[in-house]
Amino acid sequence: MEKENYRCNKCKDIQTLLVFNAVYEAERPEPEDDPLSEMDRFSLDRANEVAVQCSCVEERKRERLMNNSRITPEFQNKSFANFNTEGKHSLIKDMKDIALAYYKNFDAIRDTRKNSIAFYGQPGSGKTHLLSALCNSFIKKKLLKVVYFPYIEGFNDLKDNLKALNAKLEKMNTADVLFIDDLFKGNLTDWEFKQIMAVVNYRYLNNLPLLISTEHDVDSLCAIDEAFGSRIYEMTKDYAVTVKGDKWELNYRLSD
Repeated sequence: MEKENYRCNKCKDIQTLLVFNAVYEAERPEPEDDPLSEMDRFSLDRANEVAVQCSCVEERKRERLMNNSRITPEFQNKSFANFNTEGKHSLIKDMKDIALAYYKNFDAIRDTRKNSIAFYGQPGSGKTHLLSALCNSFIKKKLLKVVYFPYIEGFNDLKDNLKALNAKLEKMNTADVLFIDDLFKGNLTDWEFKQIMAVVNYRYLNNLPLLISTEHDVDSLCAIDEAFGSRIYEMTKDYAVTVKGDKWELNYRLSD
């Protein structure tokens, strides 16, 4: 009995479609001049059918990429369209403009050393929203493998299952795009720094993009470790905004 409900009614969840080769169809004689028997015509039709990928395959891939990214359901809804800059401080507007420029230029800079973006400073200014919007666009429109790493929660997860540490760090190393959210939030330990330095260094040496949000500025990162801070600066200097000033003006949430 045929299944009643398909996720994709076009391919009936087979994820491929059989289509007739239109070139052969155009070359066939008119029916009244066709010497082929009905069975021969049927065989020719079948021979000229080709399998093509159904459009639902890309949608399924988007879902897998989003599920594997570890982006939370709340952040999956973040977009450039729902980041309102009307009446906001000019630095908040600058962040949105830089994020849009980064996305526009991403394909051209992706394999270069300066292929990353960072938003520094004021908590609540919209850093995570805009970088999440970038991640969502990379997944939905470019079908890229993105990994979201919220600093505190991410390290709690790594510590909870040390047997899986290497596998999880490998995913961070090799993702098409890695988003480290709230870098160095809280009390930094030597163990945490060792792990995150190894990840950043791997991506630096292999020209793999980073998205960074942090309450620190570049000077503060360099004070923690000059080699680390200078690598972040070098990778992100073309697409970076430091948000500092009055918290009531620069806090995106408080200024609504």
